[in-house]
Amino acid sequence: MRNFKHFVFNQTNFLDLNLFQIGEEKCVPLHFFGPVIRNHYMFHFILSGKGTYFADFGTKYPSYEGVLKAGNGFLIIPGSPHSYLADETEPWHYIWIEFDGVNAANLLYSCGLSPAEPVYTTQKNGTDIFNNLKEHLLYIINNPESSTQALLGHLYLFFDQLYLHSSINNCLKQSIDMSKFYIEKAIRYIENHYQSIATVEEVAAFCNLSRSYLGKIFKKNMHITIQDYLINFRLKKSLHLLQETCNPICDIAYAIGYNSDINFSRAFKQKFGMSPFEWRKYNNNN
Repeated sequence: MRNFKHFVFNQTNFLDLNLFQIGEEKCVPLHFFGPVIRNHYMFHFILSGKGTYFADFGTKYPSYEGVLKAGNGFLIIPGSPHSYLADETEPWHYIWIEFDGVNAANLLYSCGLSPAEPVYTTQKNGTDIFNNLKEHLLYIINNPESSTQALLGHLYLFFDQLYLHSSINNCLKQSIDMSKFYIEKAIRYIENHYQSIATVEEVAAFCNLSRSYLGKIFKKNMHITIQDYLINFRLKKSLHLLQETCNPICDIAYAIGYNSDINFSRAFKQKFGMSPFEWRKYNNNN
């Protein structure tokens, strides 16, 4: 018989880390969940038994499929389709936590967890490690009425244990720059929504990061600000419209996301050294 319990928390006032849900389940044989997409991070820590985890992280990172057992944990990334299946003879028993926050991605990365490496493995002879990880999760699920500070305290201690005793391949995992995952996510959002984006905060919200943190890692890796990347992408689109259509300048301005042809013309001239009208005339005559 399926044994399941879970609790939902309301802690949205905390910026660095928020705990949304925690659950515990002793699965029945071949219990299957998914495919589904989450809005927040989720981490399952397996207490006993085994099962299979499936995840699709998109084009940058390969899909993951693997049989996991007690002492393993698996990470679910917001926006990534995933599913999992309990073993037929030894169905798994796990505790899961759903969380997010400005510091969530950094915490996970410091523990060696990322889209490229979504699985945690307790080190050999790691009984104490296993028990410590289990202890903090059990406190949260057995004391849901405790203060927010106590619950988040145990969640931080859980991450502390993951950090101190991260998986066997932790050294390799540390070489993975998780920031690139978020940069690519931001770029995809810009290129798909450039016509309607009003603020950089929209891009950061899509990535579940603060504007300042996303801006910092974006500038460091791309050598350009998010705002300038958006402007350059819009202007690149305008070149095609200026050359391939006869649409008025004002229509092109609105089509690429500008609220006036004056703002568009100012940005265009600053980038290319001539007005959109002059650029169209020059290129149509050559």
